[in-house]
Amino acid sequence: MSKRVTGLETAREEDQQHSRSGNLKITYIPEDYKDVYSATQKIFQVRGVELERDHIDVAHRVQSFNKGQPCLIIVRLVSRWRKEALLDKLYKNREKLTTGRIGLNDANTPV
Repeated sequence: MSKRVTGLETAREEDQQHSRSGNLKITYIPEDYKDVYSATQKIFQVRGVELERDHIDVAHRVQSFNKGQPCLIIVRLVSRWRKEALLDKLYKNREKLTTGRIGLNDANTPV
């Protein structure tokens, strides 16, 4: 019985990891900026990468593990392939990105 439970727990963990594989985590976006879809698109746009609204399955905020930091934005893209393609384009342009650069209030906060 315990082997079966362990096997089920392992399978559940693998399923959860797979479901998160298309997610992006965005940090330091001030919480007073409520439109997480728009913030996500601006981050990519400033870096010269076009992110269409239909590329995003869902985006929402979750509590940060670090006290004093704004809630994280978790973005689930429609596919893992889309995530990899977007990140590849982002990494080619590694210019420092701040909240001021994407049109949010604090110009010195890195994203």
